[in-house]
Amino acid sequence: MRERELLVADPDPDDRRNMRLRPSDAGRAVHAQGHVLNTRAVEGLDAREQAQLADLLRRVKANLRPGVSRARPVERNTPAS
Repeated sequence: MRERELLVADPDPDDRRNMRLRPSDAGRAVHAQGHVLNTRAVEGLDAREQAQLADLLRRVKANLRPGVSRARPVERNTPAS
């Protein structure tokens, strides 16, 4: 994120061996855009549906971790093309 200039690194005034990271103006803009997209993505879903979606996405993310293999055949209700 520093390379993309989304974060600014400042020396820690109490310990100059450390750096303190903070969002740049560009980083704050990207964060704001993400918030708008997230709000649009769940528009029309009630709280239960949003919680279910969040749970499913966590499971998908876990499945994509290196070394994780939980693949099962997907049953489809539509004819294969």
